[in-house]
Amino acid sequence: MLIVMLVLLMATAAAVFAVHATTYELSAAGNSRQALQTEYVAETGVVQGIALVDRISPRGLMVAMRNTTLPAVFMARFNEPELAPGKQDYRLYFSDVTILGGSNWPMETDASRGPSLGRTVFTPDYVVDINDTYTFTGAVAGARVDGGGSLRYMGATYTSHGLTRISSALGIPGLGDYVNTTYDTRRYHEGASDSRAQSISGPFGD
Repeated sequence: MLIVMLVLLMATAAAVFAVHATTYELSAAGNSRQALQTEYVAETGVVQGIALVDRISPRGLMVAMRNTTLPAVFMARFNEPELAPGKQDYRLYFSDVTILGGSNWPMETDASRGPSLGRTVFTPDYVVDINDTYTFTGAVAGARVDGGGSLRYMGATYTSHGLTRISSALGIPGLGDYVNTTYDTRRYHEGASDSRAQSISGPFGD
């Protein structure tokens, strides 16, 4: 009788251990998936920033930067510091891209058509800062390199801050998640990833 009880106890303990191990593995897989998706969200922001400059031209970007006034407080939601005062910058918001692209392109946010992140409660968000513009003087394939040409190229830095947050019942990203304000400002199920690139755009005339 004692031997049977010991065998049952060992089997029960093994089953409990297996359940706990499976739970942790599923949680780790979910966290890994969210981290990868958040990285893709940030990279998408960089790609869309470069595509925007190609669309409006470097000259259009320069005009936009001169006429853009950034909000004094915005980056707190991305847990990033604000840009230095007087910093010349053009900021591309996720909402700008979905409006410009039509049908919520390049990321699907309409649940009726299936979200971009698959079967999940997370919603994407990003903000892209385009700054540090300069006149590129290096050699470009197919262009004159003797300095006698009238075309110029513009270099710029693209910094994208990507987020994935859990959706609330109201459809407002982040508001349905848990926050422990005692030691952190991030939400419990929040994913964050940054992506940065330097790109050469042009050509454009003097």
